[in-house]
Amino acid sequence: MFFANAVLRAAEILIEEEEEDEEEDVSSESVITRRIQINRDRQGAHEKLVNDYFSDEPLYNDEIFRRRFRMIWRG
Repeated sequence: MFFANAVLRAAEILIEEEEEDEEEDVSSESVITRRIQINRDRQGAHEKLVNDYFSDEPLYNDEIFRRRFRMIWRG
């Protein structure tokens, strides 16, 4: 459960940093060329990933996680 909490905290930090970056980008709106921002629901995707792999009753097992994310088992 510690690992899941650490992953959640890391994701929260990343989301906060992205929001800060977006606030800083507001001042550069006068530039003609802007990138189109697509809402990808990163928070929802993160919660789904944590629930599917790191919950008390995961949907997928360790073998599937390692195969999908190319993790090498050493131990």
